[in-house]
Amino acid sequence: MKKESIIKNLIKRAGALVLAATLTAVSIPAANIHALFNPDKAITYREFKSKYTVETSSIFLGTYIVQKDALTDDIYKKAVKSGSKTGQQNTYYKSELSDDSWVLVDDIDNGIKGLSSESVPVAESVLDPLYVQYFMGADGILMDALTGLPVNPFDIPDPYDLTEMEELQPLWMQYTMSDTKADISQEDFLKNRNSEGSGHLRSDVYYYQLLNTFFSLDLRDDETNDLDKKLSKLNVLYNNLKKAGNNDEAQVVYGLMKKVDASRRAIIMAKLSQDDVSALNTLLTLGSGDYYTSEGNFKDSSDDENTSGDEKYITELKDSLKHDFTKSSKSSLAWLNKWLSKLGITKDSDGWWTVLEQAQSRKSSSISSSAKAAEEESDDDVKIATVLSEENFNIDNNIISAISESMGNCDESYNTHIAESLKDVDKVLGHAEYQYSVSVIEDSTTEELGGPITYLKHVLNIRDNNIIDASGELSLLKSSLLSLVCNKYTNSVSAGVNDEYNEASTENSKQAALNSEKAATEDIRMEVQYLIRAASDRDSAAEALAYVQGRITWAEGLFDQVKNDAYKTNANASINALILWLKEEAQRIIDSDASLKSELDKLKDKKADLQEQRDAALDDNDLAGAKLLDAKIAAVDQDIADAGGDDGSDIVDKAKKALAEDPNADVSGMADALAGLGDEDGLNDLLDAAKDMGADTGDIKDALDNVDKKDGALSEDDLLNALLDFFGKGIDEMSAKELAIATTGLSRYGRSGVEPANKLARELAQRGRSLRNPYFFNQYTKDKTIEGISLKTVGDVTEYRYFYDDSKRTSTMTYGAKIYVFKNGSASYSIGKDSDKTENLTEKIVFSTVPYIAEADATNIFKCDTEYVSGSQTAVIVTSSMQSPVENLISALEEL
Repeated sequence: MKKESIIKNLIKRAGALVLAATLTAVSIPAANIHALFNPDKAITYREFKSKYTVETSSIFLGTYIVQKDALTDDIYKKAVKSGSKTGQQNTYYKSELSDDSWVLVDDIDNGIKGLSSESVPVAESVLDPLYVQYFMGADGILMDALTGLPVNPFDIPDPYDLTEMEELQPLWMQYTMSDTKADISQEDFLKNRNSEGSGHLRSDVYYYQLLNTFFSLDLRDDETNDLDKKLSKLNVLYNNLKKAGNNDEAQVVYGLMKKVDASRRAIIMAKLSQDDVSALNTLLTLGSGDYYTSEGNFKDSSDDENTSGDEKYITELKDSLKHDFTKSSKSSLAWLNKWLSKLGITKDSDGWWTVLEQAQSRKSSSISSSAKAAEEESDDDVKIATVLSEENFNIDNNIISAISESMGNCDESYNTHIAESLKDVDKVLGHAEYQYSVSVIEDSTTEELGGPITYLKHVLNIRDNNIIDASGELSLLKSSLLSLVCNKYTNSVSAGVNDEYNEASTENSKQAALNSEKAATEDIRMEVQYLIRAASDRDSAAEALAYVQGRITWAEGLFDQVKNDAYKTNANASINALILWLKEEAQRIIDSDASLKSELDKLKDKKADLQEQRDAALDDNDLAGAKLLDAKIAAVDQDIADAGGDDGSDIVDKAKKALAEDPNADVSGMADALAGLGDEDGLNDLLDAAKDMGADTGDIKDALDNVDKKDGALSEDDLLNALLDFFGKGIDEMSAKELAIATTGLSRYGRSGVEPANKLARELAQRGRSLRNPYFFNQYTKDKTIEGISLKTVGDVTEYRYFYDDSKRTSTMTYGAKIYVFKNGSASYSIGKDSDKTENLTEKIVFSTVPYIAEADATNIFKCDTEYVSGSQTAVIVTSSMQSPVENLISALEEL
């Protein structure tokens, strides 16, 4: 990539992120700002450049300086966040095109100009006061600018520092009431709230102690400590691999580091919001005044029942309000000492509650004179009650809301981290990824190269469909993955009904169990196909073909292992679908390498090529050329028949595929075609498959009966005479519409197994195409399971007019006030001039030279259907006025 392009991409990425940050800043409350930047953890650029070499092509973004070739998406995001904390949101580039001068690249236009040798670079004095916290050279190793030591990028931000946790920033803002303070004293906390003046001093002291304790909680445990060690080891391994230039392996390790980090962060988020007794949930309870008392000691965990199972950090939070009352300074008044003792007030203490003592002392001095003058006739408690009032709890709704918002943030982060963490899955490829990942994490040394890292790299390449090391990836597929997935599939189709089915008590629950098991089997089949394709793409064509053909034999043998129970139908359907896919895969491989093609394959390719040439000739009105090509096609057809290729095997496979995808699929047309070919073996094969898949076999049996009853004595001359009697004229004298009726009637009659009718229908279809008869058009050949009609043909033979826009995407059909607009690839169409009303189609509009609409939709909208002439590439449109003559013609032919 050219250097200018690299910088342009950088600028675009920076611009997009700045825009996103701008939009986010508008919609997110101020309480959600990033945690405060601590300048004590960084140095200025002036100091940085004196201590380190700043490499050419480095990017200075936020508090990060990174050589562009080492920049990753993760580091880029961290750098952008650091910029939002410090206000250092410009992006500078140390340009190799400007004598290593720094260039501002935030503005796209100025940035690109800044890359030219004529531009004015940014003076280093502009950068000198900016903070640098981390830097990364071309080796890709992140370093701490303050210490000069390597840094684990996944320790940024610190997963255990609650004060800097973005999820908790709403609560941190309520605690500090500032976006500039890194911490807050009790004095400032109470001053912000005017606690003593408002009469809420005792409540606010209670809140301060809770929040101060919460933000100092240590949520580490043995599991997070173990993950820390693993992450540290992986980071050393990552750095060593980067230094050695093994970037692919380093990237694999980096991906594992991300998963390990996600695991430990998920643990912290769980402790904050997910556990049955979580830190934030406990804080919410306490913050609502649960441990508050209006006089005397605040409660602690010893006052609660069933707290013995609390985690240490929960107990610490609950006990944060405890303090030592053993120290006490006696007053000269016995009754006052008794009262102070009851309040837990000690005169010379130095704890967090001292502010309460001081306030109480001020109150005490103001009432002492009246207390001395009071008569001694009443009880001490009564005297006290007259001079000191208790303080009820004042709930701070802003703090409560911030706790709730922080809980929601932690919930979201937990789900994100859990999704990104390392976990095993019930897939052969996914399980292999998990096993090799665990091996790298647990067993690899910090210097290791090869072994599980290499295997994991191969698995990831196969998973992502990236062919990087074809031979290594293929070796892993053949040595383990393919055999594992094929064994898993064998076990699935041969298992019979599952326990869920056996335990079901109703028909609905039994069917649900069968459907669930079917979905599981199909998931495994999809993975079988994915891994076989992965092997084929990495192997030589000859070896790949041999393997796939061997898998066809294996799959065909699976039928014998299927249990004869309620799951048999689903199992057989899945096996049939796999066999059909394997055959298609074999053909794909054959098509990719001419040396693998048999003589029959070559003949079929030749015929397809000639048919395309013939169709092009007809489109160009080259009738002589089309006639010559028809003769060549006929010769190739004979060669195909001689080679044993005209046996209907393609039709059988298509019918099986249709039934495998949907047991209720209509395969009557394909069955009739097989009957027309006299392919009794093919029909019997299809019948067996339909039985195995639980499909309706009536149409197939009818087709078999037609093969048996076919009147071989009926000749083409008999059919021509029947046409003469019906129309009162010969073929040469027929109108365009009559020729279309004759072709349609013969084709539909031929489906009953009368091959001469099929042959004559093909001849008439060829005649219609050669004469450019508007009722005849090319079949939509990409998918004949859904017959389509050319919209141009609809316009040629109906009252509708057809318009196709210059963009070659939109077709418009008009008739009087009726206006229909169709778009290629759309499953709906617009009605009316302004296209303000739409209706759904049963199938999407498809395109092959011209747009095609599905027959069902054409019948609904234009009252016409189609006839795909068997054994040809030609179709006939059948309008509503043609339906009755066609049916009458078929009746006449059936009487022959």
